[in-house]
Amino acid sequence: MSDVTDGTFKTRRELKKTAWARLHVKGVYGKMIVLDLLPMAVNVIFGILTAVSGLALGFSQHHLEQTYKLGQAFSDRFLWIVVNSLVSSLVAVIVDYVALDLIRNKKAHFTVGESLQHYLSWRYVLGFLATDVLKNVVLGLLTVVEIIFAIISLLLFARNPLVALTILLIVIVATTFTIFVGLLWSQTRFIMKDAIESGSSWTVTGLFRDSHKLMRGFCTDLFLLYWSLCGWILLELLSLGIAALFISPYVKLLCAAFYENLLQYDQVRSQVTQQGELN
Repeated sequence: MSDVTDGTFKTRRELKKTAWARLHVKGVYGKMIVLDLLPMAVNVIFGILTAVSGLALGFSQHHLEQTYKLGQAFSDRFLWIVVNSLVSSLVAVIVDYVALDLIRNKKAHFTVGESLQHYLSWRYVLGFLATDVLKNVVLGLLTVVEIIFAIISLLLFARNPLVALTILLIVIVATTFTIFVGLLWSQTRFIMKDAIESGSSWTVTGLFRDSHKLMRGFCTDLFLLYWSLCGWILLELLSLGIAALFISPYVKLLCAAFYENLLQYDQVRSQVTQQGELN
């Protein structure tokens, strides 16, 4: 059993300790790095397909000297970008699922092949597409609107500073709201995994509603948990993203530990509430 399931809400230090302990179980770290490499492999495959398509178009149009331009034009197509992104994300989310299994059972055995076969089944794929894609679209649109208004604020600053500052204040409030919504919806993939494996029925709106309910009152805790990882994020930036490959398994386990702790705490809290109502 996991050591985050005694019904108490753990501190960030305790959650990190749990994540580190799981990470140091023999074979876990290496396998999780391999799983994290798979999205990169997907991008490489799409890059190869882009080059092949450019070469094919060059042959068909008798313009081999324009192979690179034709291939680039093909890869810049919106549908191609969307498919590439979706396939990469479908593979990347497997690490989250594996991390949750490890948090719940430190003796859990897994292989890269078995994980791919299990978590790329249609139930997980359709669930992911229905939840994470919708969530990213909504949050992405909100972010785009905020960026547009921020640009407008900068352009208006010389002419009318008061209006510009008012718009900027609205942008700050809207950005805070977007972050808050993102935190409220942050547990959908884990909730979906539990629903699938327990055989429970679920809906997309139900997943968002359950995540909202679970995270209510704990958004600040998750935000501070992310904030405590600023040192690791800085290291990723300084290494031009290379360090992310080695840090990602720890972060995935930490997020899974937060969810498991949150879930167990919510269950205990519900039991206490029910007992109070009966008494």
